[in-house]
Amino acid sequence: MTGTADDWKAAGLNLSHRPSIRTRAEYMPRINADLLATYEFVAAGGAQIVDARLPRDYEIGSIPGAVNIPYEYALDNDSLRSREQLQEIFSGIGKDRAVVVYTNVGIEAAITWFALERLGFDARLYSWRSWLEMQPQFGFELAEIKAEPNPVKASQPVYITAILQSASANSTRNSPEGNSSRGEDELEVKGCATCGFGSPQGFADLNRKDGAVQIGSSGVAPSSSEISGQRADRILRCTAVINFPDGSEAARMNLLETTTGKYMGIWNAEMQPGIYTVSIVATADGNSETFADVLEIEVRA
Repeated sequence: MTGTADDWKAAGLNLSHRPSIRTRAEYMPRINADLLATYEFVAAGGAQIVDARLPRDYEIGSIPGAVNIPYEYALDNDSLRSREQLQEIFSGIGKDRAVVVYTNVGIEAAITWFALERLGFDARLYSWRSWLEMQPQFGFELAEIKAEPNPVKASQPVYITAILQSASANSTRNSPEGNSSRGEDELEVKGCATCGFGSPQGFADLNRKDGAVQIGSSGVAPSSSEISGQRADRILRCTAVINFPDGSEAARMNLLETTTGKYMGIWNAEMQPGIYTVSIVATADGNSETFADVLEIEVRA
C-alpha cells in the first residue's frame, strides 16, 4: 500500500471494524534467498553497498566501500517519493551490478530496498549486525570513564575522559599465570617500561643510571616508524554520546587521544537540569563496540 491507513481513510476507501477470521491452515514458509545477501556475498566485493542508516551512524563505522544514502531520502512524509525523484537519489548506483542495502538490523533498509526494486535494480537486504557478528572480536574494553566536574552547573564545560585497554592484556593481568603466587622474585616496573619513568622523549636503556630498563628489546628503543606502523594496525576512535533523561540523544562528540588508550573531550552542558547518561562508541579496523550508559552526568541549575 502506498501511504498509511490514514491515507486510505482520507481517500474514502472501505473500512472494517471487525477482525478478519480465516480458516486454519498449515503454513510452510519459503525463503527467497535472492532477496537476502550473505556475508560471503558482501565480503566478496562484487556488489555495490548502500548504507541506509543516518549519517551519524555511518560516520562511526560502516562496511568498507559502502555509500551512505539514508533510508529517509526515499520518503516524502510517510509515502515513497516519485519515480523521477528516486532516480535522482540513486543516480550514483549502476544497474550492472547487484546492490546490497543495510541498516543496523535491516528494518529501515527494506524501504531503500523497495525503492531500488521499483527502479529495476537487483537489490538485496543485509544488516550491520550480521556484518559485525562475522568480524573478529573487538579486542578492547572500557577500563575507566569519568566526567569532571560532576555534578556540573548548566552551561559549564565538562571534561569527559575514557580509558580503553586491550581485553587480552586485562585477562592476562587477572589470570593466575599473570600473578606471581609462588614466592618468586618479582620485577616491579614503575611508570612506562618503554620510556622510563614517564618521560615522553627518552626511551629506557640498559646502560641508564636511573634504573629504568626497557623490557623485551635488549634496551633498544623502537624506531618512530615501527611505532607508527603498530598504531596504524589498530587505529582506535572513540565517540561520546550524551542522552537526555528521556533517552533521546542530546549531543555527540569525538574524543581525542591524549596518551595511548586515553581519550578526552569537552561537553558544554548547555542543557536543562537533569541526569544525562553517556555511552562510548569505540571503532577499530571497521569493527565497533558500544559501551552503553556507562556514566551519568548531573546538570544543575
